[in-house]
Amino acid sequence: MKKDSVEKYIKSTRRCPVIAVTAHCDDSVKKKALSVGIVKVVEKPVDVEMIENILAEYYYKWLIQFIIIFMGFWGFG
Repeated sequence: MKKDSVEKYIKSTRRCPVIAVTAHCDDSVKKKALSVGIVKVVEKPVDVEMIENILAEYYYKWLIQFIIIFMGFWGFG
């Protein structure tokens, strides 16, 4: 994918958090990634606990949004 296509894809998937895992990333690259919609930049090496924490954080945010939308749709909110 070209750079413009990647940026459009990331911006179009706002409900799905994009987490980048990279071997090396300086501050300027990290800032650029965050500015186009990537929610987290993780540098290698990564451990299982780190990935579990990141996924749990974004899963629970998604789950809470879903519950709020569901309750509003059915008239509970």
